[in-house]
Amino acid sequence: MAPSSALHRVAVVIPSRYASSRFPGKPLADLDGEPMIWHVVRQARRAALGDVIVATDDRRILDAVISRGGQAVMTASSCRTGTDRVAEVARQRPEIDHWINLQGDEPGMEPSTIVGVAQELLRGATMATAVAPLDGEKPLWERDVVKAELDRQGRALAFWRTPPDGDVDWRLVRRHLGIYGFGGELLQEFARWPRSDNERAASLEQLRALDRGVEIQAIEVDRAAGGVDRAEDLESLSGGTEGEDHP
Repeated sequence: MAPSSALHRVAVVIPSRYASSRFPGKPLADLDGEPMIWHVVRQARRAALGDVIVATDDRRILDAVISRGGQAVMTASSCRTGTDRVAEVARQRPEIDHWINLQGDEPGMEPSTIVGVAQELLRGATMATAVAPLDGEKPLWERDVVKAELDRQGRALAFWRTPPDGDVDWRLVRRHLGIYGFGGELLQEFARWPRSDNERAASLEQLRALDRGVEIQAIEVDRAAGGVDRAEDLESLSGGTEGEDHP
């Protein structure tokens, strides 16, 4: 396990945009009396890493975070993906070597999961993420639930929304969680690469990395975090977003 002093060299950026075709204004949706984005910030803070910064293209989100004592910055509206927003923030902080992209619709992400991804980076992974067991049959067919196919060393072989044609070793398929870790050099390369055809087709930015031959190491956790894709997802999270504090 990496010492706490090393973990402080890992910064967390939470990309957050107001527009959403399925749930407009999602970051500011009320969850237990606070905007959803603030729950994500608090979970990241509990991980006790380095800075936690919200990167947004909307001043309403910026104000909601800053007014509660958090860090937030405006990023260009031209950013195509969340990781592109993370890269824009990272260009202003060259002293930080490792970056975590925690998606802004993951208010139930456990702090220990964030720490686990950070530790993979400190152990030498150029890119890392997290997965959990599939929960029954339903997630196999839901497009909102992204699946990761791993090899026996926990490296990602593929990501998809619906099961592909052909043989799949279901013993090695997991539910993908909304978190990525990057080494700083890879992060900037990633932002410069054009979106791949697979990324466009599936709307999964991690495919940009796989299509370039980047090795993505996954850590496995016991259960999926509480992600929010639609307004009804908030109901299942109400009262249960405190998570666990990491020692």
